[in-house]
Amino acid sequence: MGNLDERTLYRIFHFFLRYTLLLEVILLLINSANSFAQEVPSGIRIVASEPVRLYDSVTSSRTGGVAPLSVHFSTNFTCEPEDASAFHIYDYTWDFGDPSSGNWGTTGKTKNIAKGGIAAHIFEEPGTFSVKLTVRDQKGIIDTKSFTITVIDPDVYYSGLKTTCVNPLGDSDFSIAPTGARLISTDDLSTITQYATAGSRILFKRGATWTTSGLTWPNNSGPVTIGAYGTGILPDEKGIFSNAPIIRVDSGTFLPIDYKRDWRIMDLHLSDSSKTNGSFGGATAFQKILFLRLQIDGFNIPLAWTFWNNPDQNLQADQMAVVSCDLSSGATNIMYVGSERLALLGNNARDADLSHVVRVWQSYQGIISHNMFSGSSLTSSAGRHALKLHGPSESIIYSSGWDHLGFRTEFSIISDNIFGSSGPAPIAIKAQNDQEDERLSNIIFERNLYSAEYGNPSPASIPPQAIYTFHAQQLTVRNNIIDATGYGSDDFDGIMISSSGVVPVPVDIWIYNNTIYKPDMPLWGRRGITIDAGVESAIIRNNLVSFPGTINGSVLINDNGVNTIKSNNLLNGTIYFVDPENISPLLRSFDLKLNSYSAIDQGLYINSIFDDFSGGSRPQGNAFDIGAHE
Repeated sequence: MGNLDERTLYRIFHFFLRYTLLLEVILLLINSANSFAQEVPSGIRIVASEPVRLYDSVTSSRTGGVAPLSVHFSTNFTCEPEDASAFHIYDYTWDFGDPSSGNWGTTGKTKNIAKGGIAAHIFEEPGTFSVKLTVRDQKGIIDTKSFTITVIDPDVYYSGLKTTCVNPLGDSDFSIAPTGARLISTDDLSTITQYATAGSRILFKRGATWTTSGLTWPNNSGPVTIGAYGTGILPDEKGIFSNAPIIRVDSGTFLPIDYKRDWRIMDLHLSDSSKTNGSFGGATAFQKILFLRLQIDGFNIPLAWTFWNNPDQNLQADQMAVVSCDLSSGATNIMYVGSERLALLGNNARDADLSHVVRVWQSYQGIISHNMFSGSSLTSSAGRHALKLHGPSESIIYSSGWDHLGFRTEFSIISDNIFGSSGPAPIAIKAQNDQEDERLSNIIFERNLYSAEYGNPSPASIPPQAIYTFHAQQLTVRNNIIDATGYGSDDFDGIMISSSGVVPVPVDIWIYNNTIYKPDMPLWGRRGITIDAGVESAIIRNNLVSFPGTINGSVLINDNGVNTIKSNNLLNGTIYFVDPENISPLLRSFDLKLNSYSAIDQGLYINSIFDDFSGGSRPQGNAFDIGAHE
């Protein structure tokens, strides 16, 4: 038993404690793990002479369809303790077999590789793709799984009159339209929506502009594509062309998504300068909708949908994907979204007048990655979030009515995002308020950057609070960077595990290898990590907190929890970052210089950590480094 990992030991300890078994057994377990920091654990398995295959249930949401094809991949975890723990401690690498998919315009990282037990990919080119999942622990590969995804050429699938090309009235130049397509010149878009039948597409001419009121579209199960035709020019880093078709909405909603499934809406520029209308909306019976490379500015909320499910159908929102979109200048939020198997990938969402930038009301097996979120409550002193992730309440989970949702927010990954200036609590992953019993569990939050000086600040009148606030069960927070340069000078917490409200207190919290930096002189005390009263079984290792403005009055870990384990964390010390003061906040580097003796090789070995903030392997020296970079 000398190779037991720390989490297994902790769980076994509490099992025996709760059932009052012999003290000798507890002591045996504790003593058997005394060499944990020096040895390489074998993973969560207690008996592991042969790896146990947990991954036969790994699935893809579909195996084929017309491009662009959004596919969600999942290892289908359950809340059984061993299964849930596997979500956190193993390394999952997805190779989508699509190297030509390029890099994310937001973070510059490849689209062809994803990490974690939940993933999604957009296959934009026709062909047959071999997707491979590799699962490993610190000893090596313990399982693999492969999928074949077949993607159909849209020009073949939507041949002839299955395609409708639309020009403005008076423009009869369809010379670059697909051969055999239906050709319509009109300023009245209500006349063309009828052609959005299952197995059809409507393409608007690039470089053209329309103004429309709200439209009625057919309800069907798709596939349907609403997009653009013609030569695109001057694409931005996300692939959005500068001559995308512009559709101005002067009343109502452009495209309600109720009773629609397997639709692709892409390559359009939607605008509403009045900030009173809707681009999309809906609440009932929608699934598998992809929003791709949309530029949306204005509207009450640039991209939003909610839920109101017919109990006779019980068709839950599922497989909703927002990918590589540019969304800005909403009156309330920028995104108000949620679903089972949700994917928010590579978007730039910014500048909400009154409230949160992105509010997610459900994320079951969700992935929120490679996004840039900043600029909440720009015209309000309320002080809202760049990301607010909560979930359905217990009353909604157990409802038999129209408000029913089938899953809590759980088994979700928030990774590789850039969060910028917003309200006093920029990221909140917790119940929407203290009165709602919204239970979140099995959340992984990793490799995210918060930069206070990126984006437009909120004029919030309430004082700064915590940068990252969590209230969830089974939560991993690892390899993140908080750059709080310019983030006020009042009371400050880098990471807070909250226990407020009616939700059961957080249990099983793992906070590893984060870097928290705030250089200015404080007026009040500041804390790197705060654990609220009642929070149980938090493990806090290898975190680097740098408050170079002062040491007096600063606290590395403000621990009010129960059975918290802390070690190898560092406040200040001999630390030298490569470039923490770059005038461009997103170019700052918190890599450690070689003379950072207090942090390099001073960390504890952790069997669930395989890489660092940049994706480099850990460890690279004799031991783990402290902080987000190795």
